[in-house]
Amino acid sequence: MKTLSLFITCIVIFIGLSSFSNRSVVSLETKSTFEGVQIEWTVVASNYDYYEIQRSVDGKEYQTIDLLDSEKAVENYFDRAPNNGKNYYRVKFVKINKLFDYSETIKVKYNDLRGLVVAPKILDGELIVESITDHKPNLIRVLDVDGAVVKTFTRKDIKAQYEILDCKELEAGSYSVNVFCEGVYKKFNVEKLY
Repeated sequence: MKTLSLFITCIVIFIGLSSFSNRSVVSLETKSTFEGVQIEWTVVASNYDYYEIQRSVDGKEYQTIDLLDSEKAVENYFDRAPNNGKNYYRVKFVKINKLFDYSETIKVKYNDLRGLVVAPKILDGELIVESITDHKPNLIRVLDVDGAVVKTFTRKDIKAQYEILDCKELEAGSYSVNVFCEGVYKKFNVEKLY
C-alpha cells in the first residue's frame, strides 16, 4: 500500500510540475477605451487547446467571460461590457490534457463614457456637452479638419454635467471634439453653421 501511495504522490507532483514548468505566457496587456477594454497577450509556445478570458471586480473571484480557440492564433480580446470602475483580468491557458496556466493579473479602471453626449451642431456659438454618467469631463479639445487644436476647455471651465461652452470665435465648418474623462476620451464630429 505504501508503494501505491508513493507512486500516486509522484504522479501528482510530476503533473503539477509539468503544468507550470513549460510556462510560455510572456505578457498580458490591457487598454481601456470609451467602448470597453482591449486585452492582448503574448504566448511563446502555443501548446494550448483554448483560452478562457476571466474578469473580476475584486481580484479574488473570477468569472469566465469568453472562450477562444487557440488554433485561430487569437491573442487578443475586446471586453465590450466591463464593470464601471475597477476590473481585474487574467487569461487561463488550457491544454488538451486539461492542465492549465494563468497569465498575470492586471487591474484596469474603466470609465463608462457611453452616456457622454455632444450636440452635433454649434449653434449661436455654443457647444453643448452633456454627461449622464458618474464621470464629469476634465478636458475638452476642439480640433479643426487638419487635426490642429483650436479651442481647449479644462476642468475649471467645465462646472456641471450639462455644459454650454463658448465657441463664438470659431469659423463656420467641420470640427472634431475630443472629450476626456480621467485619461480616456470620446470623439465627436460637429458642425458650426455660422
